[in-house]
Amino acid sequence: MPNSPKRVKKTTGWSEEKQEQEAIEVLHEVLTFILRPLSDAARDGMKTSYADEVIRECHFRVAGWFADHMENSTIHGIYSTRCPMCECPQEKLGNLQKYPLCKAENYRAWVNKSDAKSLHKDGVKPVTNALWTLKDVVPNELIRSDILHTIILGNL
Repeated sequence: MPNSPKRVKKTTGWSEEKQEQEAIEVLHEVLTFILRPLSDAARDGMKTSYADEVIRECHFRVAGWFADHMENSTIHGIYSTRCPMCECPQEKLGNLQKYPLCKAENYRAWVNKSDAKSLHKDGVKPVTNALWTLKDVVPNELIRSDILHTIILGNL
């Protein structure tokens, strides 16, 4: 079955950069829609029946997001040449030094103010991230290695 192109070239007024921006915005809108019930359950609680037939009130939380680096780049709304956990400059990647962790609250403020210069400097795309809507979640603490894609396939 033929596969349609990922990006449409030669469409007047619709650059590949604009298509990428719209695609990531749609992705985060869909993720926000999907994760909203989980966020509501974290805030308000949810009555859940357990195996011992006792109904308890639970407050669910997102504890991890398994993905390889490219998927993490998309989910976290960063450029693929950046670290999703810390503010390591691109030219220093691979050096074993400590850098400050990414600060989602700064990125959220910059997106709200349309401060593209600050976002670009930190390697963040100008999009409202779906992970920012989750209660008590720090996005860079969610990152977990996808062993299949990161280690096993790399070794093969």
